[in-house]
Amino acid sequence: MKTFLQEIIFKLATTTVAALGLVLVSGTVAFAQDSNYWSQQYGTRSELLGGTVVGSIVDLSATYYNPGALGIIDDPEVLLSAQAFQYQSITVKDLIALTEDIQQTRFGTAPSLFAVMIKTRVQGGKIAFSVLTRMQFKARLVARLSRPQDVISSVPGNESLVGEAIAEQDMNENWFGLTWARAYGAGSEHGVGATTYLVYRGQRTRSQTNVEIVDATDTGGSLGFVDDYNYYHYRLLWKIGYAREFNKVSFGVALTTPGVGLFGSGSAYFNRSIINLDANNDGSRDSALAANEQKGMSAEYKSPLSVAAGAKYRFMDSIIHITGEWFNNIDPYEVMSPDPFSDQVSGATLRRSFVAGAENVFNIGIGVDYRLREKLVFSGAFTTDFSFAPDSTGSDHLVTNWDIYHVTMGLAGRIHGLDLTLGGDYAWGSAPQVPIIDLGSISDSGGLFGNRGEIEVVYRRLKIIVGFAFSF
Repeated sequence: MKTFLQEIIFKLATTTVAALGLVLVSGTVAFAQDSNYWSQQYGTRSELLGGTVVGSIVDLSATYYNPGALGIIDDPEVLLSAQAFQYQSITVKDLIALTEDIQQTRFGTAPSLFAVMIKTRVQGGKIAFSVLTRMQFKARLVARLSRPQDVISSVPGNESLVGEAIAEQDMNENWFGLTWARAYGAGSEHGVGATTYLVYRGQRTRSQTNVEIVDATDTGGSLGFVDDYNYYHYRLLWKIGYAREFNKVSFGVALTTPGVGLFGSGSAYFNRSIINLDANNDGSRDSALAANEQKGMSAEYKSPLSVAAGAKYRFMDSIIHITGEWFNNIDPYEVMSPDPFSDQVSGATLRRSFVAGAENVFNIGIGVDYRLREKLVFSGAFTTDFSFAPDSTGSDHLVTNWDIYHVTMGLAGRIHGLDLTLGGDYAWGSAPQVPIIDLGSISDSGGLFGNRGEIEVVYRRLKIIVGFAFSF
């Protein structure tokens, strides 16, 4: 029984889209990405250019993309705001031989940036404050199944099977920034700057699966799995940038330091049970129970070193923007480290871990501005957004694992000192996944977790961008 309990401790650890893609009968979900660095873009003009502005002197989004460019921006008294509305969907294909795909959709606001530059100057430079939502994932998915199914091989015929899987996640990461930037050179063509970010990350995840079976002899059995954990963590990180502007060309580089952990705390609850079912396929029915709750654990969350470089080239009525960014890997580590505990039946020692990590990622994008009129510009961009989900080590924290591609376009104009933008971003991606448990094929003769065949999960997002910037 110890082997069985250890198996479900690690296999049914936390929520994944694949684990949730069972039979989605009801539920609501707010999709965002938790394994992609370039899913969120910020600023009025910068969003229309897909964030390809590390080498461009565009707007106050430089506090995030390249603090050095902020030193070259002419107007030191600008309020920047951008609001985005997004329609997103996740589709699960080829699920338990269903005749139709399963799809969840949602319409709502997207994470955004607010930044303001003030008159105060320190060491000849400019000061700006900014607040942005860097990552966000909110979800609630429910899967239910009720039908006759041959689960217990030692009893002829089908049993009455009722199964339910519920998963909830609420993850949010907010960055609070203070930027200092300064221009150098006779024509202020050089810019250097740095942004200090205080980062708050909070996450709560609950995953619960219950399976109940009654056979023809009115003998019952059940499986039960519950994972419920939450934590918060604060860290510091810095973005350091340099920008250089020529007549027709500008370029820039920006380095983001790894996060420096300050403090964090969390708690976790686990419950694993099997009642009167053959867990190890030895012909006899088993029962086991393991439940444990731990509070006040230290929590840690890491973010990677990254280096970005970009350039802008102006010719005739057009401007080309290009940016690439490399993100370093993060070796697997434990976000929280619960103490070992004993199950309530056999006394076997068990331990649950919370592992996070990240692969190397390199993203690249190209954007274009084309001047239609003196104060009206058409902008567009194509960018990659590759997943940093570990291929081999796994991660308890990552729900998504698909690569995404973005196409962005829109208009930007100036009316009576007010800069306005209006545009859209279409993003798409997909990835194969393997469900942790398949209610549709669960059986003690083939393994209580079911066949767990590969499924395809498809992601789509349409974002409408509305932004403005003005002097005050």
